[in-house]
Amino acid sequence: MPHSRGRHALFTVLISFAVLIQLCMGLKLAAVGDYGVDTVNEDKVANMIKAWDVDAVMALGDNNYPTGGNDTIDKNIGKYYASFIHPYKGAFGPGPPSSTNRFWAVPGNHDWGASCGDNFVACDLSCVKGTLAPQLWYLPPGKAYYTQKLGGNLVELFALDSDCHQPDGTDKTSKQALWLEAALKASSATWKLVMLHHSPFSSSTSHGSIPRVQWPFEEWGAHAVFSGHDHLYERILKNQGFPYFVNGIGGQNINSFKGALEQGSEARYNAVHGAQLLTLTDTTADIAFYAATDPSSLIDCYRITKAAAGGVTYGACTPQGGGEGREYSLLTGDTAQAGTDKLVAWKYIASSTAEELEGGCSAAGQEAGCWRSSSYSDSSWVVGRTRFGYGSDWPYTSPMTDTTSGILHHWFRTSVCLTTDTLAKLNAAIAAQQLRLKVMSDNTAEVFINGRSVYKDPLADHEPTYWNTDVVENQGVYQEGTNVIAVHVTNTAGSSDAAMDLDLVYKAAAAITSPPSPVPQESLITTAITTTSFTLSWAKPACDGIGVIQIYEINLTPPRPAGNISAVQVTNPFQPTYQTVVDGLAACTTYTVTISAGNAAWLSGESSVTVKTACAPPPPTLRRFSLLTGLPARNTAAVRAPLFWRYMSTSGAIATTWNQVAFNDAAWKVGRSRFGYGPDYNWTIILPNASIALGHYFRTSFCLSAARRNWLLQPGRALQLSVFADNGADVYINGQQVLGKSKANQDALYWNNKVTVPANVLRQGTNVIAAFVSNTAKSTDAAFDLDIQYTAPAANTEVPGQVTNALATPTAAGDAAVFTWTKPQCDGSGFITKYTITNIFWPPDAAPLVRRVGNPFVSRYTLTFPGLNPCDDSSYEIRAVNAAGSSEPVLFGIKC
Repeated sequence: MPHSRGRHALFTVLISFAVLIQLCMGLKLAAVGDYGVDTVNEDKVANMIKAWDVDAVMALGDNNYPTGGNDTIDKNIGKYYASFIHPYKGAFGPGPPSSTNRFWAVPGNHDWGASCGDNFVACDLSCVKGTLAPQLWYLPPGKAYYTQKLGGNLVELFALDSDCHQPDGTDKTSKQALWLEAALKASSATWKLVMLHHSPFSSSTSHGSIPRVQWPFEEWGAHAVFSGHDHLYERILKNQGFPYFVNGIGGQNINSFKGALEQGSEARYNAVHGAQLLTLTDTTADIAFYAATDPSSLIDCYRITKAAAGGVTYGACTPQGGGEGREYSLLTGDTAQAGTDKLVAWKYIASSTAEELEGGCSAAGQEAGCWRSSSYSDSSWVVGRTRFGYGSDWPYTSPMTDTTSGILHHWFRTSVCLTTDTLAKLNAAIAAQQLRLKVMSDNTAEVFINGRSVYKDPLADHEPTYWNTDVVENQGVYQEGTNVIAVHVTNTAGSSDAAMDLDLVYKAAAAITSPPSPVPQESLITTAITTTSFTLSWAKPACDGIGVIQIYEINLTPPRPAGNISAVQVTNPFQPTYQTVVDGLAACTTYTVTISAGNAAWLSGESSVTVKTACAPPPPTLRRFSLLTGLPARNTAAVRAPLFWRYMSTSGAIATTWNQVAFNDAAWKVGRSRFGYGPDYNWTIILPNASIALGHYFRTSFCLSAARRNWLLQPGRALQLSVFADNGADVYINGQQVLGKSKANQDALYWNNKVTVPANVLRQGTNVIAAFVSNTAKSTDAAFDLDIQYTAPAANTEVPGQVTNALATPTAAGDAAVFTWTKPQCDGSGFITKYTITNIFWPPDAAPLVRRVGNPFVSRYTLTFPGLNPCDDSSYEIRAVNAAGSSEPVLFGIKC
């Protein structure tokens, strides 16, 4: 037993010593994503990783294209990474020399074999079209998310399943997220690294940032987040340096970057495939990305350092063997790349002879009329982006003119703006012979900077290659502020192709970058201000910085509900002025609007303006109006209305169809409400008293267009039938009863009967109202009035329709004209009160002839005009008039 205890103690000491050595020497990890495609690109990346002799591989998903199948798993993964996988179950070798697994992966959407979309929040398994392959021997058994310690307690990996099919969810409140929060907070590891496939933040055109996986990783205790999904490399910093790495460039086809970069995007690369090398000690974590070139090229390196007082600090790093730096473009502020589309904008034009533009230039090229001077106006030139060309030899972004048309010369202009600091750094690179001018042209090119020739192609004819010109540029022609780069490309007549691309490239540990200067404060203008929006206008900053302006970011204080930031993408970086509508605002609110310009180095300083949105007008005052007259509603006996009825009184029976639309009431009397007898009211029409008749019948009509009917039936109109009757009344609209005698005996009050008008009784065209009022024998009074009323801010009225059958004929004596016409089919709102006739040759202020209407139920009208020469070939207009106005005119003449 004592011997056993000694062996155990010795084993513990050896293990502790091994961990101590690991902490001192560090741990090397590789990270690779979107690699499982069995191609030469995957092979190059895998060989680079093997050459690093890493302790483990972090695989960031999409390990097995296209659908995570068992038939592809070994050739996509085992063929290249079998030496890291234990237990390895494939056909490509025995696996690692030890029984320790050194390959730790997370699943991607292609491993699941189906897609629910990047922004799918949760999955109830109804959307699952595929399942995780049953032989995922590159994941821990039965686990799609897990933790793994490496190097003792030096590193702990937190591997997530970010695919939408994960039953435990993928948003920040999911079961999986709660597990991660608890695991990170409980971990005592020196470095806590989170792995997932879908990128929380990304500037790719393919997927981009995915909000559902934007969890508070840093708050929970993570030191860095690694993802794939977008096939490129990007380092994005949040919260003063916390890194999010997008690393999906391990083998699959490469994606592009969008113009509007994710905020905090500090490093980007998508030229060739590659992987990350992590070198971790107990005090530092160096995270470098290498391109799988021959030899491999350091693209980016980021260091996280454990601070003595706790916490971490962030900064750039140059890992051992990293070389003297990398090549950067002065024109983009980003990695120098040959043969790829770059965000370098140029103005360009073509001509048939060199003298067309060179004629105005001296050797210095500073004249205002010289095409290569900074003061030259190129506003009429075309805007394009490199590469330029025509013909079949090269894919090009912007077209040049075919020389078969006689155009042999192409002229290009762009600029780069240098601050005092960036000019000093550039001059240091020039002094160290590190600045190179690179040109791809077909055929010859001459390059000018600030008017001076810095390079002229010595060859009369050559093919375009990247780069057919690569020379040290050390002429010291740069200045603070705007530097104009001008290129003249000459071709030969009948050439089948042409091309131009250019870059100024330097080698350094870090890029020379500067953001744009602020938007000119005096250019900020707000117009078209409403309760919810305004238009913001501004001018381009004086200096773009290094790289063209790609975006303007607009911020509001206080924030708006729909999101506080608006982004305006720049398609033409030479555009001098911009404007955008900012909407979704609160009424009567003062906003501080700040705007920044963004290039590859990110945002300029802020410029601001204050604007107050318009205050919403008070809600309109709702009033009651009469549908039958078009006037304000009557609620008292003191107001009489121009509401005409046909009526009759009897104690006997009448035709049972009296309340139907088609009933002929021509024999009935015509009168205007109010109707009644007795001492209580001042009646317009006196009805027979009860000793003569106990029943009184009334009929009238009103006309509705389709638009007015639909308006009346809208919610909130409160369409109501109001009846004033003594004693009770039965009311019908279009033959349908809408009111019965609710009270057997009642006094006449305004209004003693009110009911809602059913929507289905109103029709387009003529609507007939029929009412019956009964009284009791020996009653001393009777009464009837009726209205249909609605609620609105203002009356909804319509003028009458046009008259028909208008005719003018002379009298027999020939001393007058007789006008006749038929009333319109629709009176509009309220009855027609008069007709006017005007001679179109009369002076504008001449009084018209007027035919007033006493009985609006009359259908045919006549008006005699004495003293008129009936055969003078005059033309007349006739209009019908109601309370809303005049109808459209009908033109007619005298028939002799």
